[in-house]
Amino acid sequence: MAHAEPIHLTDADTKLPAGLSAWGTRSLILGLVALGLGIAADLGHFYFGYLTAFYFWLTLTLGALVFTLLQHVARAGWSVAVRRTAENVIGNFPILFLLFLPILVITATGSSAIYKWNDPATVEFDQTFMPAKLGVYTHYLNSTFWTVRIVGYFAVWILLSLFFRSQSRSQDQDGDHTRTRKMEILSAPGLLLFALTSTFAGIDILMSLDPHWFSTIWGIYLFAGSMTSFLSFMALTLMLIQRHGGLKMVTKEHFHDVGKLLFGFTFFFGYIGFSQYLLIWYADIPEETIFYKHRQEGNWAAFSVILLFGHFIIPFLGLISRHVKRNKSSLAFWAVWMLVMHFVDMYWIVMPTLAQKTGHPEAIPFSWTHIAMWLGMGGVLFGLMLKRAGSQSIVPLRDPRLSESLNFQNI
Repeated sequence: MAHAEPIHLTDADTKLPAGLSAWGTRSLILGLVALGLGIAADLGHFYFGYLTAFYFWLTLTLGALVFTLLQHVARAGWSVAVRRTAENVIGNFPILFLLFLPILVITATGSSAIYKWNDPATVEFDQTFMPAKLGVYTHYLNSTFWTVRIVGYFAVWILLSLFFRSQSRSQDQDGDHTRTRKMEILSAPGLLLFALTSTFAGIDILMSLDPHWFSTIWGIYLFAGSMTSFLSFMALTLMLIQRHGGLKMVTKEHFHDVGKLLFGFTFFFGYIGFSQYLLIWYADIPEETIFYKHRQEGNWAAFSVILLFGHFIIPFLGLISRHVKRNKSSLAFWAVWMLVMHFVDMYWIVMPTLAQKTGHPEAIPFSWTHIAMWLGMGGVLFGLMLKRAGSQSIVPLRDPRLSESLNFQNI
């Protein structure tokens, strides 16, 4: 059959609750205020705090994109009832590009305020840039080529999000099953594009903060963090909508599966983080060990221990129980925990560069403005997501697997 009849659901099931529509405006306004205060109060270290907040929300949105692609490539049925949340999140890619413009513009115009490789004099006289590598760095890490690559990454993400969102929303109207087939076919190359762009974006934006350092599994490390942050965000968003009377068809069975994925990627994050550390420690190559050297000295040593226990060991033990994953209160606790720990992870990646830049490599340059920018940027993106959700059904109404999702049971 080429077309599907809509499953009979009430407006309470398919529309964003009226109470949450007002949340969108309030969240947007409060986010702009918090972001503005954070920026105005921290002009000296603005870019590093801003980059930390930005990459947190970028990775979360990338997690939503890969979640959407994975559901289509696997022809998953259980997730149809919750998939529209991910589709609404990936609608933020154009906004994220606009939010990245301050960093893009200052780097494109030749400033080395963030990336020291953007200063030719620094590169030329820095003795750690060995002559054999100098040509590679200058050809790859230069403002023009870097800018072109960044624009290319966002172009891919925006196009992927536009395609999958438009196909899903159009299917709400016409019920055409061929749209599902198109999304399944294009999700496989979409995953390949995601892997390439997200990996190189992580290299260009984060790894190049210290151009001496490199890791062969950096992209996978960031991917693991993307998934833990998005799955946590999705669980909390679904609970928020339900609390206001929507998405009544989403049951503990769906939350159980979200929890299982969160538990799995928490373990995966720990595995990749340990693998990266072990391989670098074992090889003992100076260009590789410099990353961990900075993060195992002074106050950063304790910060690294917090990340180890907070992002892996404690939530691994906390999420291992089936009961925890099926209970919304306990799942919400761990979802909030993982979002905070993902911010800690981004802080751990970015801020040691600022500490070295200020001449105090062992100190943690913490400021309330970093939190303000993180929450402010999140408020803007969350508010726009709610605005987007309020203009359409929050469930893929005529997806051919919606019935399977509504009757889903864990075994």
